[in-house]
Amino acid sequence: MGNLDLTRDQIFSGKLVVFQPREGYRFSIEALLLAGFVRVRPRALVMDLGAGCGIISVTLALRFPLAKMVSLEIQERLSRALILTVRENHLEDRVLPVRGDLRSIPFKGERFDVVVANPPFKPPTAGRLPPDRENLLARTETLANLEDFLKAAYALLRPGGRVFLVYST
Repeated sequence: MGNLDLTRDQIFSGKLVVFQPREGYRFSIEALLLAGFVRVRPRALVMDLGAGCGIISVTLALRFPLAKMVSLEIQERLSRALILTVRENHLEDRVLPVRGDLRSIPFKGERFDVVVANPPFKPPTAGRLPPDRENLLARTETLANLEDFLKAAYALLRPGGRVFLVYST
């Protein structure tokens, strides 16, 4: 599986390039709405939990040029897309892609000013499930639920830090 299974998409009139799976999980409007809602102070350190292809992180990097991001993603192909997205936008000095599980935070003692997340909101037993595993993990609470995301945010935030989520009920 090379990069042929990923698309190279331009957004914001070509200001950002995002790599994402040709088939499988692709970001949706909620991620862009969240990135537009977030407020970050200059030189803030931001954690993006469940970063997917990195759409939220790179959008925040575009909006807040002095901030730094850490983008945590558990899935292999999405993590690969995230790395390509960061490289293509020349953001290696400001966005750090990390493959890992938010239920077992790989950042011991690190504290962030802001945590952002677009967590899955659908129980894995409700309704019609996505046919592929990547979508299933990204869109349902198969691996992590809202409580897991909030626990991770709490563990990562500095006192006075802020959490920004988009969550459908």
